[in-house]
Amino acid sequence: MNNKKAFFVQRFGAFVIDFMIVFFVVSLIASMFIDQKATDSLISQSNNLMNNYVKEKIDTNSFISQYSVLSYKIARNNGGLSLTLIVVNVLYFIVFQLYNKGQTIGKSLFKIRVVSNDGELDMNQMLFRGLIANSILMELISFAIMLFCKNDVYFYSVGVIEIMQYLIMFVSMIMILNHKDGRALHDKVVNTSVIRVN
Repeated sequence: MNNKKAFFVQRFGAFVIDFMIVFFVVSLIASMFIDQKATDSLISQSNNLMNNYVKEKIDTNSFISQYSVLSYKIARNNGGLSLTLIVVNVLYFIVFQLYNKGQTIGKSLFKIRVVSNDGELDMNQMLFRGLIANSILMELISFAIMLFCKNDVYFYSVGVIEIMQYLIMFVSMIMILNHKDGRALHDKVVNTSVIRVN
């Protein structure tokens, strides 16, 4: 299978296409029930707060205290967007990809697919792969923290979660580029590979 491993550029191209598709679908659905005026107002307040901090009109403690409240309010206001993103990611990267023989639209365009190294690709592999590769697990944790925790816990927790997301992406990218089999972290965990198809 090594001689058919997907090239990094193919995987990256498929990732970009899939990201654009998910972004478009989520934006379309979420626009029907998000209070955009409230979001715009909160973002404006956040920008003003940032400007005041940069101009040293407020100290660091005041900035963090106020910014954590605003970021929490923005997250609560956009809760529908977060939930929509989770649902669309699950349907697209797990369910659709499994029933489309390991291909998303992006993977199909770039002529690559996910295959199991254990035989037939199954739901458990796609579920755990999607939780890691598509940050669904991190999104679920962030959503739960937003629902059940206070603003200061949310603020610091989301910061840690974002660092973990970027770290997983970075490690996966290094693994794809440097390992002979081209398998990323999520591929190793669930024993899958991404290969070229004719």
